[in-house]
Amino acid sequence: VFNAGAYTHTSIALHDCIKAISIPVIEVHISNVAAREDYRKISYLSDVCKGTITGFGYDSYKLGIEYLANKIDRKTHKPLELVMPSSKSELQRALLIAACENTNVSILALNINFPLCDDVCSCLNTLSNMDCKSDLLDNRIVIHGGNIINSGKEYNVNVGESGTTLRMLIGIMLFSKSKITIHREGTLAKRNIAYAETLANIFGAKLEYNGDDVILYGLQHEENKKSFDDIVSKQEFILDGSKSSQYISGVLIGFAFCKLFKEINLSIKNVVSREYIDITKTMLQENNNIIITDRSDINDMNLHLHFDINPSIQS
Repeated sequence: VFNAGAYTHTSIALHDCIKAISIPVIEVHISNVAAREDYRKISYLSDVCKGTITGFGYDSYKLGIEYLANKIDRKTHKPLELVMPSSKSELQRALLIAACENTNVSILALNINFPLCDDVCSCLNTLSNMDCKSDLLDNRIVIHGGNIINSGKEYNVNVGESGTTLRMLIGIMLFSKSKITIHREGTLAKRNIAYAETLANIFGAKLEYNGDDVILYGLQHEENKKSFDDIVSKQEFILDGSKSSQYISGVLIGFAFCKLFKEINLSIKNVVSREYIDITKTMLQENNNIIITDRSDINDMNLHLHFDINPSIQS
């Protein structure tokens, strides 16, 4: 619901902005502009707006809001609702999955316990520095997609002492177009993250250190153009599941959103935290971009992942 004031009669730029977005816009004026000066009878916005409401004072806004509330295409614009138990493991995965979504997609997580734990706060703070805006209301969180794998932006974030955020974020950004600098604090800065280096080698990414900072250039970054074709052409990857399920959860999310692979076989040997990988797998299967077939045995997970590299956008 948009009152552009005098720009209504002068701004081709606002016309182009409204035309470029998919969100319906209602042009609103408090006064009856048709009864005013001749130049105010010209609108550069009307032809790209859903409709125009004029002359009803402040009720013009109310009428515009009522129209949208009743007529909006909810299949396109209503956020996906995830009804969640009070589990920080699920919530952090939901937040990171939402951050990978396109920028016109939001995810609403329900039944959240407040105050939030340090790990979840760290995750939200990290994503806010990656242009993923979030709204915290009552017992819910809405996080707006940031397209973090495919944006190509350079990121600089601080995960504090949240090892979960660090490990899953590294797994995700292995497949990105970005350079990301991740700062660690406290005991996390002293922890060995050699498995991150192993994964970088497996997936053709580049990982460096600068003091307590981890610097990662994703597979699609220009730093890795020599390894790109070899990695994307692979049909099978083998990972060590005894190191950390959080890295592997990040890898699964990265696979789902990078739009590089048609299908792969992922073998995870010596799995020690299968239930956490299963959480990620279950949450990703809600996404229309991926179908996961599980052929696991007692010791190992054997997953077949099929991707739609041009998925239809669903809320």
